[in-house]
Amino acid sequence: MVQHGWYVHQGDVFANHVGPAVVTFMAPLYKGKLVWATNFLDQEHYTRYELTEKGLIVKSVPGGSSTKRQPVHKGAYYNIRIQWRSDGITVTIKDEVVYKNPSPGNFAEGKFGFIGNKEVQIQNFTLSPSN
Repeated sequence: MVQHGWYVHQGDVFANHVGPAVVTFMAPLYKGKLVWATNFLDQEHYTRYELTEKGLIVKSVPGGSSTKRQPVHKGAYYNIRIQWRSDGITVTIKDEVVYKNPSPGNFAEGKFGFIGNKEVQIQNFTLSPSN
């Protein structure tokens, strides 16, 4: 549903694309946070990203360790770019790289989606497949 130029969705929603991609979007924090996932295979296997006014935390599910909170500049909304490649992931928020994981691993599977949010509001969403 579109409200005042924003795409609004309640509950989880996933892009219909599996594997690496460049994902961009603009979003406000709803009730103080925004949560999304890459490498989503199922509710037990994915990489979770949680953005709050205090920063970004990234965690591997299941049982992976969380990253230290990466600070971000506060704003009414956030321009987010996720460069998801088979050999790593880079997250840029407001033109500043806030997370980079170049470590070897298998990032080539799963989907991108918004999870664990009561409501998501986004604009300018793009997803371009990459490798």
